[in-house]
Amino acid sequence: MSSSTQTSTVATPAQLFLDHERREHEAFAASRRRVYVRQREPLDAIDRFVDEAAASSRGSILLATGDSGTGKSALLANWAHGFRTHHPQDFVIEHYVGSSSRGSTHIELIRRVMLELNERFEISGTVPVTPSSVEEEFPLWLAKVKDRTVFVLDGLDQLEEGSDCSWLPEYMPGRITIIASARKSPSSLSVSNQNWTELPLPPLSRADRQEIVSRHLPASLGEPNRVHLDRMTSHAASTNPLFLCTGTATVLSDDGVDVKDRIDKYLAANDLDDLFEQILVRIEEKHGVDNVRNAVVPLCLARRGLTQDELKAVAGKRVPNVDAIVSSIDLHTIRRNDIIAFSHELFRSCASSRYLKNDDEIRSAHKKLGKLFASQQATARTADEAPWHWMRAGEWKSLTDCLCDRETLHFLSVDDSQFDLLRYWRAAGEHFDPFESYEAAIEKWNGDSLSLTDLSCAIEEVGALLTKQGRYDEARAMYERALSIRENAGSDVVEHARVLHQLGELYYHSGSVAESERYMRSALDMLDSAVEGDRDLRAKCVGDLAALLFRKSELAEAERLLNSARIAAEKNGDSRLLAECFNNLGSVYISMNKEDRADEMFRAAIRLNGRVLGADHPDVARSMLNLAKLEMQRGNLTNAESTARAALDILDAVLGPSHLSTMNGRAHLANIIYKSGNATLAEEMLTDIVDRARKRVGAELLLAGYLANLGSIQKRRGAIQRAREAYGECVSIRTSHLGESHPDTVHARTAESSLAEMARTRSKAR
Repeated sequence: MSSSTQTSTVATPAQLFLDHERREHEAFAASRRRVYVRQREPLDAIDRFVDEAAASSRGSILLATGDSGTGKSALLANWAHGFRTHHPQDFVIEHYVGSSSRGSTHIELIRRVMLELNERFEISGTVPVTPSSVEEEFPLWLAKVKDRTVFVLDGLDQLEEGSDCSWLPEYMPGRITIIASARKSPSSLSVSNQNWTELPLPPLSRADRQEIVSRHLPASLGEPNRVHLDRMTSHAASTNPLFLCTGTATVLSDDGVDVKDRIDKYLAANDLDDLFEQILVRIEEKHGVDNVRNAVVPLCLARRGLTQDELKAVAGKRVPNVDAIVSSIDLHTIRRNDIIAFSHELFRSCASSRYLKNDDEIRSAHKKLGKLFASQQATARTADEAPWHWMRAGEWKSLTDCLCDRETLHFLSVDDSQFDLLRYWRAAGEHFDPFESYEAAIEKWNGDSLSLTDLSCAIEEVGALLTKQGRYDEARAMYERALSIRENAGSDVVEHARVLHQLGELYYHSGSVAESERYMRSALDMLDSAVEGDRDLRAKCVGDLAALLFRKSELAEAERLLNSARIAAEKNGDSRLLAECFNNLGSVYISMNKEDRADEMFRAAIRLNGRVLGADHPDVARSMLNLAKLEMQRGNLTNAESTARAALDILDAVLGPSHLSTMNGRAHLANIIYKSGNATLAEEMLTDIVDRARKRVGAELLLAGYLANLGSIQKRRGAIQRAREAYGECVSIRTSHLGESHPDTVHARTAESSLAEMARTRSKAR
């Protein structure tokens, strides 16, 4: 829900997060707008690109490229400011990598974009929480954008994760335009989207260079300014804006030295690295090499930067002049909420190379920072910094202890921090097991005089982590422990129901249908008894319980539940939930052989989504695929195939052929084609789908399903060996992800055994 429709004045956590992010990115953009050398050509080029993109049916990407210091950030900040001024009706999201406390990985960037889109367009979707689901759902969210939207993404090659840009959607709707920057050209990035245009930034012209120097060089320097101007702008590296601006500032700040000598020093630098080295050398001459090293290294390695007090604490008493050293590098730093960080990555990199000679020195410096933050009361800031430094230092015991601190765990379990938690355990998990570590931690928490509610919340956070790691049995054990505590505490009804529902989902994943149903019904009963329930949670409980009943063939009860949810969605005006109810009811009616009712439901979903989202939206395509399935059941194979192909046209155009939704649609079409008698083509299509799915991280269980379908067709075609191989791979995947006793694993293993017996029978017959 957008902020304009909120009835309460209390900001939600998502709104607070977005407000904070917007302030940080705008502060960075404002700093870059002030130093921009206004070159008209690249600004005009971006304007032309955006105008042309507006007429395209596919989303377009422009990538401004150039070496460090060529003004990419300043260009994008100035262009975005002008575009927003002249196009107030369009939606612009600016994201400058490294300028805020979040957004340094592609997952954080995507989640911020999703939150922005949700607030602007009332998408009413739950922002996904696992990295694979974030990447998978990103194109679906883009498809729901209703107006022209421009993403300004600066410094894509500086992302901590995802710097190759392989996460960018293969296809985007025409309403989406991305204006980005990187030091690399599109050809060097691992992107599947081919709709790239490169904008190499031109070097500064002589007139541009003279303007910069004239603007900053005062007449009081004594010698005629024209001489200074010519000398400074004649340097080969002065075509780089950062080099020229830094050099000019250095000349002005080098007090007590003749201006000619100052310019001579500037001219002696070959490039930015040399110039930054000069700056550091002059600071060392004034304050001492060791003092500068001990003050600058922590700034180089801090994840988000350091406050003045933090810097003094880590530098220690042996550096008495920290304030003076920080002041001497003020031109190269930026301050956000009292946190000091380098304003340009190249200066940080140069300082790191100068003062940190090997990996041991780097690890030692990270260890000092880890100790600094670990010694403080846990806050969102210490939770952001401390585990990061323990991981970089390779201090796995300290990292594990940090992650098992109850307050730190809480801070790392909300919003984008949960991705950090997963990342830290991926690193520490090679040395310490998270389940065993948290089992020991819970014993300690029990002795910390926590309230029962706080203890339950902490254990639920452990359960959520284990769920995201796919460790369902251990996650279930944690949630059952939390549930027992909540039952004794008489806690909040909605939170109690949330734990019950989570247990129902975990039992469903493990194939324990009866236990899953028991917990889901308990959750639903508890929500229905609440004075003020959670509408979204109740809808989720109803949908999941109906799916479970459908799986059990208890169709009448599934129909009743879904109709109650449909009525509630109509009453609340929730078009997303209503369309979902139509689709689910249609599937139930197919199984009940109520084909006319199923037809009515699927067509209602198509009409509703078409009206709300547009006729070319993937949700429309999904309902069309459901309709194609119905037509196949009716025996109308020609209609089924044409409907499925029309749905695939939408999915191919919006999401691309390798998106999971498109692959699912193509698998439906392959089944229809097989039923139509063209088994050869069906096998070819499924083989292609399997090949694509193998390349998708996080799609293993879907791959297993495709392999089972492929094996089934190959078996019917008499290709026994190929079918055995397909089912064998399916069994391996399902055993790994679901366990040996899961019904889906058992079904695939039975099919594989049957094929093995058929092969033996054939061999004997020969």
